[in-house]
Amino acid sequence: MAALGSLLLLICACCWTAAFENRAIIMLRRPPACSGVGVGAGRVAVLKSSQSNIHNDNDNDETIISAEIKELMSKHDPILLFASKLLPAATAKDACAMYAWCRRLDEITDDPNADLSTIQQRLNEWEYRFDELCNGRPVDGMDAALTQCLKRNKGSLGDEPFRDMIAGMKSDAVNHRRVKDIEELELYAYQVAGTVGIMLLPLLDADMDRARTPAIALGKAIQLINILRDATPDAELERVYLPQDMLTSENVSNQDILKLKSSDGYRRVVEKVA
Repeated sequence: MAALGSLLLLICACCWTAAFENRAIIMLRRPPACSGVGVGAGRVAVLKSSQSNIHNDNDNDETIISAEIKELMSKHDPILLFASKLLPAATAKDACAMYAWCRRLDEITDDPNADLSTIQQRLNEWEYRFDELCNGRPVDGMDAALTQCLKRNKGSLGDEPFRDMIAGMKSDAVNHRRVKDIEELELYAYQVAGTVGIMLLPLLDADMDRARTPAIALGKAIQLINILRDATPDAELERVYLPQDMLTSENVSNQDILKLKSSDGYRRVVEKVA
């Protein structure tokens, strides 16, 4: 869940900053226990036919987070629901809409029961859904929340970081995932995590010229930490994110990585990436 990890830490950092500046002083309360909601991308034909049935009473209320998004957050990341209460209500609603979009995208790529072709198809469908919500035709209530978010932040929040994130997720939907060099790794880290910083900055009325680079750097750093931490689950998926040129220079093979075989060369590569 690369994007979600960065989103969680970024929004918590933003919430702390907002509270420190007395922009929002709100008591934290424990969210009510909620059951999760099923997510997943359906077929394009089903997506089109379902749009006419969407009705969200909260679309025009800039202070209310929809019940279905709260359920999603309560199931997977309740601490993020805590953190969102430190933000102004309208900002929290938009940030939570982004969370729901990123969470459901992550669940497509992380579905353990889906084969590669199914994941690729679902990613294409998710990209289609994003096109639809950008054009004011959301497929469901959570998509509608992001449509409203984009409208409220028009001019400062574009579609680029969302599309870049989809591109990053698509790069994972291959057999034997490998990364050529540090430049490719940096690009991937931006796509799946640095983009979250760009998404959040407009919501916080940040100075984009000054804050864009640090926000991207924070997301990328978190993603690199995730890669170093998740060596075992990535090996199970036959994914090697450490740069191939670095591994070759240290005489470390992909099989060594997949077998979790440590060595001095492996440790040197990890140190360079870190």
